[in-house]
Amino acid sequence: MVMTMSQMNSLFIVQSSYNRLKDSLNELAALQQASDAILLMEDAVFAIHHPDIETLQHLHILESDAHLIAPSCKVPITIIHYTQFAALIAQATKVITWK
Repeated sequence: MVMTMSQMNSLFIVQSSYNRLKDSLNELAALQQASDAILLMEDAVFAIHHPDIETLQHLHILESDAHLIAPSCKVPITIIHYTQFAALIAQATKVITWK
């Protein structure tokens, strides 16, 4: 489910390389508030298979990156189109890109 404008504070766009995923997940877990959303992009989509991902909420992945998710994935995640991505950016009070 995509959050509404009144619900979202920060949008974290995560584009971390595969080598930085564990560190990125730990940093996000310390920062994310209940009203924040996270968008995993490119190599960061592989984080969906990391055990630490379960501590995060409001996870999104672009439809173009969804092929990187294993069919057995049990993590609640929202697959979004680019128009929904633009809406997330517009709704967020602040957007933080994580590389």
